[in-house]
Amino acid sequence: MLKKFFCFRLETAAMIIGWVETIGSFLSILLFGFCLGYVDEIVKQIIESAPADEQLNPDEIRKVLIVGFVAFIVLSAINLVASVCLLLGTIKERHLLILPWLFNSLISLLFGFIYYIILVAGSLSISFSSGIGTLLSISISLALHIYTWLAMYSHFKNIRNNRDQQEQLLRPAGGAYPSYTNI
Repeated sequence: MLKKFFCFRLETAAMIIGWVETIGSFLSILLFGFCLGYVDEIVKQIIESAPADEQLNPDEIRKVLIVGFVAFIVLSAINLVASVCLLLGTIKERHLLILPWLFNSLISLLFGFIYYIILVAGSLSISFSSGIGTLLSISISLALHIYTWLAMYSHFKNIRNNRDQQEQLLRPAGGAYPSYTNI
């Protein structure tokens, strides 16, 4: 279990990560909502920037863009809820509120790992030297994501252990609470 995230205490790191992801998710929702509102202009720009010999179907492009924008809005909304839960779990010291962020981040980490494997396989089949910068940046990003997840999991375990200790201290010595209903 980790005690610190870089030079920060786990509680401080959870607050920073929670706020950064909350703001980022909110801005992503705004951005993709804005793009969804101007999808016709985006389609027009795509068709104008395409080579003259290539015929593009505007309805098909529009449909793909709408599905993509809506998918990103939904994923950003899920991340927003998970990030707010991370903040609330840290503030209120409730370990179960951190679970949505851990599950969301773990799923994101698994998809990132799958993407990394596909990217490595693709770069090995083409030319390794041309994709070394991309592989290096994705490797660092994946390592940072794993380290962040481990830090938040450690934070989850710390809150859970502290909560268990507090419950043991508050429990009466006899093991059962006294009943005042039978007089």
